[in-house]
Amino acid sequence: MKALVTNPVPWAIALIAALSACAIPTAPISEATPSPTSVRSGPGAEIAASPTPAPPPPTDAPPTAAPATAAAPTGAPPAEATLADSVLTLVNAERAAAGCPAVALEARLSAAAQAHSDDMAGNNFMDHQGSDGSQVGDRARAAGYDWRGIGENVAAGYVAPEELVAGWMGSPGHRDIILTCDYVDAGVGYTYDTETEYGHYWTLVLAQ
Repeated sequence: MKALVTNPVPWAIALIAALSACAIPTAPISEATPSPTSVRSGPGAEIAASPTPAPPPPTDAPPTAAPATAAAPTGAPPAEATLADSVLTLVNAERAAAGCPAVALEARLSAAAQAHSDDMAGNNFMDHQGSDGSQVGDRARAAGYDWRGIGENVAAGYVAPEELVAGWMGSPGHRDIILTCDYVDAGVGYTYDTETEYGHYWTLVLAQ
């Protein structure tokens, strides 16, 4: 199964194989952000949007309940040595097509992204909020990155970087995060665990 989630801060978005997105423009997210709701985006995919002080991107899909179960993880994990570069290449190709400058891998953002993927796999969940209650902005600052604007896409269940980025680009909220031209740095996290619901857990963080 695949899933998407969008959660921007001030607006945020999530995607299920599972995919999820969260963006924070220039101010930290409020701790009182409401819980996300889910909307069906197509066969085998789910998108959840979380309202924040700033209005979220528009959506045409009506809210529905999240599926109760997910398919067992399948597919071998991609080679981790080239994983981040593959995702970054695909993201930068989409940004170039939209007239945005390329983003570069940044060690502190990659550390934050990897920690969140590890957390999702280790605790068998897919969400922008970490098991410790943290949000993307908190995790980036804890890793030493003092951001002015930040966004996050998370996903689970996708095996290949190509289908992962295609899934994000097919979701308006995730697409908006990838195509935010102000972002200059990126972090990519990936964890594979056969003992979990989705198996493959991805995190993309973009920031300035």
